[in-house]
Amino acid sequence: MIKEFEVGGFKYSADEAGKIFGKNGIELKQRLNSDGYPVITLGNSEIKRGSYRVHRIICNLFVENSDNKPEVNHIDGIKTNNHYTNLEWATRSEQLFHAFKLGLMSEVGIKNPRAKLSESDVLEIRKLYNEGWKISELRDKYERGWSTIYNLLIGNTWTNI
Repeated sequence: MIKEFEVGGFKYSADEAGKIFGKNGIELKQRLNSDGYPVITLGNSEIKRGSYRVHRIICNLFVENSDNKPEVNHIDGIKTNNHYTNLEWATRSEQLFHAFKLGLMSEVGIKNPRAKLSESDVLEIRKLYNEGWKISELRDKYERGWSTIYNLLIGNTWTNI
């Protein structure tokens, strides 16, 4: 099934597998953005040219949003799988719960969305502290707050390593 949509006065179409087509049914090239999502540039330099996430286009066209949820979730967790059966509307909370459930995010280590340091930084901080560095020196070296350094040293954070 193919559905049509418009951006900046230009007509495009999309299929249920996540392909976007321009004039004469020619498939348009997609690229990955810095977050790993396929995006496509639509419009022209004079009228509303922009980069659009493919999964949002496909979800808008093929997936009903009766609860008016603001975000699109990939059911299998694979950002490049933009088939409409793999997309669902979700709240931010539902998306985060889903990511934890699939193991895409974790409460520990670098996968924790609040992590301010890498695992190698943590190991080096602990080593330097044991060699006699002061918390204030480590704070300055790693440009982090005193409590961030202190909490990893006493085991309140980064308990996984």
